[in-house]
This record gives sequence, C-alpha cells and structure tokens, in this order.
Amino acid sequence: MDPDCEPIDKALAVGDMMLLQGTWSALDRRLNQAEVLVVNSPDLVRRQAVPPGQGAETVLVTLGIMVLLLATGLVPPALAGLIAAGIILTPSELWEGEPFEPKIVNLPDGTTA
Repeated sequence: MDPDCEPIDKALAVGDMMLLQGTWSALDRRLNQAEVLVVNSPDLVRRQAVPPGQGAETVLVTLGIMVLLLATGLVPPALAGLIAAGIILTPSELWEGEPFEPKIVNLPDGTTA
C-alpha cells in the first residue's frame, strides 16, 4: 500500500469519476495503471502552473474588493462588476470594449424588458 494514498471504502461503478489529490510522485505512480483514464495528465497540469505576473496584486485586491461588495450587499452586483472593471482597465479600454447594443425582450406575460 502506498503511504501517500488512502484506500477507498466504496465500490466504483461504470461512469464514476474521481478527483485525485496527492504529491506529484504519488499521482504519477497511480495514473500509469491501465484501468485509469486520465483527463489531464500531471505533466500538463504542471505546465499550467505559472508564477503570478505583473499586475497580479492589483487583480487580487480588486477581486477581494468585488467579493466584499457582493458579500455585504453595499452595491448591486452589476455595479460591483463595473467598479472592479474600472479599477483594472483604463477608461479607454472600458470605452472600446464590447459594443453596447440595447435589446428589447418580449416576456411571456406580454411585457417587454
């Protein structure tokens, strides 16, 4: 028995999925078995992990501000998103983003929104 892996006390059925957690070496040992279908190999996941780049601190602080605004209900969710976008993007980037095209939606009760 591998000390990095805990035994499962339940039988798996066809189509069941498992999310494995462990050291890279333990995952490498277990994922080489023929009966295991790997969705993302550990090598691919390792290549995706990169150190934070320039501006990461600003984005994390902005995310924290937005979560705080949403959790406390100080502003409506749409305004919290706009505030967060305004912190990260410059005014010209905000203006040149997605074009705003108003849509009129007919609701089932005959009203429009």
